[in-house]
Amino acid sequence: MVWAETKKADSGGVFFVNQLKHTLLGLIFYALLMTGLFLRRAPDYFPAGCAIVGAVFATHAFYAFKNNFVWESLSAEEAVKLHHDHKGSDDGYVQPEIMANTSSNDPAGLARKIAKSFKSLKKLKSMH
Repeated sequence: MVWAETKKADSGGVFFVNQLKHTLLGLIFYALLMTGLFLRRAPDYFPAGCAIVGAVFATHAFYAFKNNFVWESLSAEEAVKLHHDHKGSDDGYVQPEIMANTSSNDPAGLARKIAKSFKSLKKLKSMH
């Protein structure tokens, strides 16, 4: 088997950012819940004060993440840098261990030939 899945549009960033937001909201909820528990059961206010500090920090982290973290757009400078870094690398992924010349019987040139044949197979499949 050459590959396990076909290429799909990348939507992982949206899910990952939502997971981080939900994790921070869960942390805020947990800190507030623990504050109430400490106020109810602790002999003094010190544990509740520590939990409040955690809740304030988590709330600050949530709003900073929500408002200051730029993940939906890419600056022009970074786009140009990425373009230059990946120029000519349209052969796809080749496992580094395959490219390594581990023995004289398995030269790295064989791995390049295999990668090129996979690329030509992809082109043939896309024509049909």
